[in-house]
Amino acid sequence: MNIESLPSITLSNGNVSRWMAAFNPIIFTFSLSEYSELHLRLNRRFVVTIESDSIAVTSTFHADPSGVAKVNLYRFLKVLVKPVDAFNYSDIAYYDTNLFAPFTVKVAGQWDVKGDGFSGTDTEVPTTVPGPYFVTYAAMQLGERYGGNMAEYVSFLNDSSAKFLTDFEEPVVWSGLPYSISFIVGDTLSTKNLIARYTAVDVNGKIVPGGLSLSYLLTELGGKLLNETGGGIVLEGSVTENNTIVKGTGIVRLRVPEVMSLVSRIKLEVYYLEGAQEIKVTRDIFIRTQQTCDNDPYVYLKWINHLGTWNYFRFGYNQYIDGNVTNDTIIRKVVTDWENSEALSEVVRKSGRDAITLGAHNLKPSELKALSWLRKSIKVQMLISTEPVKWQTVVVEPGSIDTRQTRLHSGSVKFKILLPEANIQTI
Repeated sequence: MNIESLPSITLSNGNVSRWMAAFNPIIFTFSLSEYSELHLRLNRRFVVTIESDSIAVTSTFHADPSGVAKVNLYRFLKVLVKPVDAFNYSDIAYYDTNLFAPFTVKVAGQWDVKGDGFSGTDTEVPTTVPGPYFVTYAAMQLGERYGGNMAEYVSFLNDSSAKFLTDFEEPVVWSGLPYSISFIVGDTLSTKNLIARYTAVDVNGKIVPGGLSLSYLLTELGGKLLNETGGGIVLEGSVTENNTIVKGTGIVRLRVPEVMSLVSRIKLEVYYLEGAQEIKVTRDIFIRTQQTCDNDPYVYLKWINHLGTWNYFRFGYNQYIDGNVTNDTIIRKVVTDWENSEALSEVVRKSGRDAITLGAHNLKPSELKALSWLRKSIKVQMLISTEPVKWQTVVVEPGSIDTRQTRLHSGSVKFKILLPEANIQTI
């Protein structure tokens, strides 16, 4: 058995990305050849086993006449991830194992053998494909670099080009509302003490003199504020020794500290220390912060974006709420006592569902593009409580409208969300 090609990507700096989007083809190519002239291999095939934690799935893939099989594993792998949010929004960092899963691939050639006076089935000793690999809840789009491989978003040693997993060029955080921003920690960083630093900056990205600057050591326990002195944070100590690949590698969701809402713009950096030198592992990202008014009605939504993690947006000012109630079943009564009967018909089943029309104006083109994924997302949730944090799943009604002004570089969005159906008694 030979490994002809793998879905991994080797970057120009030598780093290898084995992070795959679950909703794109994930193709491994294997080959077999004839063994000898004395025996004829028939019905050549490959027995492929996928292992992830305690889960193991085995399937058989038949080779073409030349002994080659292109094995697409995406339909087996997408069951390993799910759009479920178990983050408590109190930890500084959280490894979200719902949004990614490590897996290994083992493959063995198998065939039916026929020769002089002999027939049977031969199976090779399984070969483990070099890995491990990782699958995420992402659905990469046409034209994206590296196709279904998440290489652009994976952080590596000595590489600061990894992007954060957000559709917004400059995300917004609203004070008092739950929020997280995510990035991928590659397995080459599993032993490093990663640090997230939040720094107050001006509109030009320059550090504000005397402004806030916080640094957090990202541990598998969710992030730890180690020592506070004066106006900043001093890092001491090291991460726990239980920093295994499963716990120290994956999609990390960072919570922006609430104290940073006192400033209008934040620069987020992620790095580790080599002696006194800071080695960055992601691109810097700027985050805007906005204050919320308790008297201002709003709807706060989060949704799974195409990169396989959560985006957030607050729709304020005014909303339109529609209540739709229908009579699903009405029965006609047989009336014999016309003097004392209450009705000629009876409603035995009803259904009711409220809808909210939301909108936002003066949006940048990049914001409109990011919000377009809200309408396309498979999972959208509305915040219904901040203490404790609780979400409710809603449905975005088809036919939403967005308007863009290309010359003025601004636009608006308007759409309707459907709340869960009311639980109504029946007769």
